[in-house]
Amino acid sequence: ESCDSMASDSSVLDMQPDMPKIGQVEFALEYDLNSNGLIISIFQCRDLTPNPYTGTLDTYIKGILMPGSDYKFQTKTIKNTTDPVHKERFHFAVEPEHLLGKLLQLQ
Repeated sequence: ESCDSMASDSSVLDMQPDMPKIGQVEFALEYDLNSNGLIISIFQCRDLTPNPYTGTLDTYIKGILMPGSDYKFQTKTIKNTTDPVHKERFHFAVEPEHLLGKLLQLQ
């Protein structure tokens, strides 16, 4: 099976101009029909707001696929940068008929 991909340079924050801009996360979602698995790829963050005292950040991303507490992940911590590159993938067993009821939250 092939997977169509969608890319956009626009931000969700562009749709809500009154929200403060604190950076961007680049990620991808794929579904593998052979393994009934949802693959979440975390690529990088850009333009994160630095710590006002150090001018940098120690960054990691926590994610949860809701509903359900079994679908959690966390990237490795990248130190001393406001533009961390993660390049990590996480695989979760999710039946195709349950995909529409899932919500991905990244922190």
